[in-house]
Formats: sequence, C-alpha cells, structure tokens
Amino acid sequence: CLGGALGYVFAAIAVGYFGRLRLPVALPVDFTVSLDHRVLLFCTVLSFVTGVVFGLAPALHASRQNLVNGLKDAPVRLGRSHRWNVSNLLMIGQVAMCMMLLVCSGLFLRSLNYSRSTDTGMAHRDVALIGFDPFLRRDALQRDAHLNAILRRSGDVPGVERVALSTRVPLSLAGISEAIAAEGTLDDTDKTVESDVYRVSPAFFDTVGIRFLAGEDFRQGIDDVAILNRALADRLFPGSNPIGRRVRADGRMLRVSGVVATSKSRTMVETARPAIYKPLLGDGTAYSITGVTLLVRTRGTPTDYLQQLTAAVKGADRGLALFDVRTMDQHLNDALLLQRAGAFLFGLAGLIGIVIAALGLYGLISFLVARQTKEIAIRMALGARRGQVLVSVLRKGLGLTAMGSAVGLVLAAILGRSIASLVYGVSPTDGVTFAAVTIFLFLVTLAACIVPAYR
Repeated sequence: CLGGALGYVFAAIAVGYFGRLRLPVALPVDFTVSLDHRVLLFCTVLSFVTGVVFGLAPALHASRQNLVNGLKDAPVRLGRSHRWNVSNLLMIGQVAMCMMLLVCSGLFLRSLNYSRSTDTGMAHRDVALIGFDPFLRRDALQRDAHLNAILRRSGDVPGVERVALSTRVPLSLAGISEAIAAEGTLDDTDKTVESDVYRVSPAFFDTVGIRFLAGEDFRQGIDDVAILNRALADRLFPGSNPIGRRVRADGRMLRVSGVVATSKSRTMVETARPAIYKPLLGDGTAYSITGVTLLVRTRGTPTDYLQQLTAAVKGADRGLALFDVRTMDQHLNDALLLQRAGAFLFGLAGLIGIVIAALGLYGLISFLVARQTKEIAIRMALGARRGQVLVSVLRKGLGLTAMGSAVGLVLAAILGRSIASLVYGVSPTDGVTFAAVTIFLFLVTLAACIVPAYR
C-alpha cells in the first residue's frame, strides 16, 4: 500500500508533464488532465490485492514449516532449494521488463537528439510566430486589406527584417494535401502527385529561410501562379525546366513561377514530401481551418520582439484574437512531441521498474545470505577467503540479471520494430543503445547486490 501511494506521486508528476505538452499547430489544444478519484481507488485496491496475493504463498509455506528443526537450531529453509524457484523467475521477469522499457526509452532519446540536429531545409533561428484567424471576416477584399495592414505595421517594428503570412507553418504534423497534375497529363490519374498545400504571402521563403532554386517569388495582385518545391517539380517535370509550365491544382490551372528547395513539411522523420505554394493575398478562395500565422524574422532574439509585434497586429485590427504567439525554435521543439513523450513514458516506467528490480535483488540476496550464514561460516573456517565468498554471493544476483537482460534484449528488439516509424536516424536494434542500457542495468544490480554480499 505504501508502494501504491508512492506510485500516485509518480502519476501526479507524469500528469503535470503532459499538461505542459502542446501540439505544433496553431490551435489551442489543452492536454491538461486530472487524476480521477475512481482510478485512484482502483489502483489502491489493486495495490492491496497485490500485497495479499504475493505475500500469501510464502506466508502459507512458512506456516507449514517443521518447527522441530527450528528448536534443534538447524538451518530453516523457507524456500525451495532447486535453482528455478518462483522468486528467481520473478526477478528474471522484472529485469527483462526493465531492459525492454529502458531500451525503448534510449531509442526515443537518441532519436530526439538526432532530430534536433537534422537539417530542416529552413533557417529557423530568429523567427517569431503569431497565429490568428482572419477568415471570420467574410469579405475577401476587407480581409486582404487587414492582412496587408498587419504586414505593413509588423514590418515597421524596429529590428524586424522580413515579414510574411502563411496558412501553415512547416512541421505542424498534419496539413491539407491535393492531387497536382502537370499540363498534358491531366487525363492520366496515375501521373497526379499528392502534395502538401501552403497559402503564403510574398517574402515567405526569405522569412523562413527556404532557398529559391529558380524563378521568382509571388507578386502582389497575381493569383494564378504557384511555386513548387524541388520534390514536386522533379515528379511533375522530370529532367525539364518547370518555370512557365502549368499545373492543375484544386480544379484550377496555375502557372509555375518558381521552384524552391525541399524542406521538412510535416515531421522531422519524413522523406522528401512534394509541396505546392499558392498565393494567400488576392485569392478570395483562400481558407484555412487553423487560421493564418504571421512569420517575422528579427535581428535579435525573437522573444524580445513578441510584445511589440502583438501590439502591431492589434493596432492593425483590434478585433483579431491572437491564439498562438511563440518562436520558431519553440515550434520545432513541439514538433518533436512524439519522441519527447515516448522517451518520457518509457523512461519513467523503466526507471520505476529498475528501482523495483534493484530492491528485489537486494531483498533476494539478503535472504539467501541469511539462509547460508552457517554454510558461509564453515567455508571460511576451512580457509575460504573473503573475496571468494563475496564473488560466490554476487554470482547469484548477476546471474539472474544476465538471464533477465538476455530475455529483455529479445523483447526490446521485437518491440523496437513496432516503434521504428516513430524514431528517426536510429535503428530499432541500435547497438549503442542496447550496450549502454545493458551496462547501466548491470551497474545498478551490482550496487543492489554488493551490500548484502559484503555483509
């Protein structure tokens, strides 16, 4: 029951962590949850039942002991003498579960570290993001006037280098896609390419640091053009220059005015995704359920400009509600939500498990030492050295750890294949992770065994 109460403390810590998570999208999604009293009651009962069930078998066995041997001062055997008793199997199972959980946590941590150093195809430093929804205004002309006013006022803030608008920020986990076809292949459905769609204003690519490879940026008042990323251009026009060619997107024919480098679009772990960029301003059909994001490149730390930028946006349109004010670096950190959550969940469960395993090994070795006190005394009286006794006792705990680790490594390899799509840059059977966790687990179990062995 005390262990269950301690588990409740860990649960409260975990709930607090998830309450601070957020999705990398311009929507106010709240992950805050509370610990339900019914769940607490269930776990309390479960803790009590666990104590009764796992304490009942040795208690009944102890009650059936031969008391005559005890009165004769003979060694009392409270457990079976053969090698594969229940306590050994439980310890092997506990170590195996710890190994599996810690390996998975290590894979997520390695993936998280690798993802943070991955080239996104953007220059994301010194960029501020402010989300709002201008589509509540039904008049397209009025909406464009307000958006242009926001761009103008934001650009006038001292220290601001470039400003742009977009219906989507790259690396937002999800997005809208369309089937894009090149002119001349419109009747061939096999040659359409499913592509992510962005609605952006002029200077978007300079603001987020996506390189222009050919052509030119959008110009004000022209809405029948599109810009392709390299992945889409190579699919639609392999081996030829796409500039000036036409593509069909959402039932409209658009002229290709430029080609930009392929950047990460939805997740850090994706391969190159085709993407098409359309004008946001001047097109009355432009719409996004997540609103619009103002992107601002600053000369210094963007957090120093957020207050001035929000004031500029409010000055352009006081009726706008700003629901997403942050930096691009914070956005990219949120984009690693799956890796961070996976590392935290598996890591917390694995560390709790290894504490339980260490306590279990300590208890088991202490019990074995207490049972073998007379045997150890006789061996030392016959000339056994302290080091020999120490090794013989440690061999038991480390042997159980070795068997449990072997089983855990097999389970980790199997589970690693199921999470392969969630980790990036790391093999699900990464040798460094497996070796590091194995060494760590042996060091912990060695520390747990050394005290009773030394005694």
